[in-house]
Amino acid sequence: MEVTDLAKELKTISMRVEDKLDSVDRVIDSSKTAAKAVGDIAIFTGKSVFAKAAGIIALLPAVKLGWKLIKDMKGGHENVKW
Repeated sequence: MEVTDLAKELKTISMRVEDKLDSVDRVIDSSKTAAKAVGDIAIFTGKSVFAKAAGIIALLPAVKLGWKLIKDMKGGHENVKW
């Protein structure tokens, strides 16, 4: 009698473990899906931000050169009043 009781209890425990593992599998699948979505968004955002910023970043040396020319035409720091 004791062996059958232990076998029934083992079967019950085994079913509980399988249920828990199924829950863990669902959580892992959901996490994978969420991580992929976040990764896709990060890639898209990064590409679009850098593509838009590249034009502005390319203009910075020209702006710096223009600023220097204007400053030199006005006489450098001599005309600057603090």
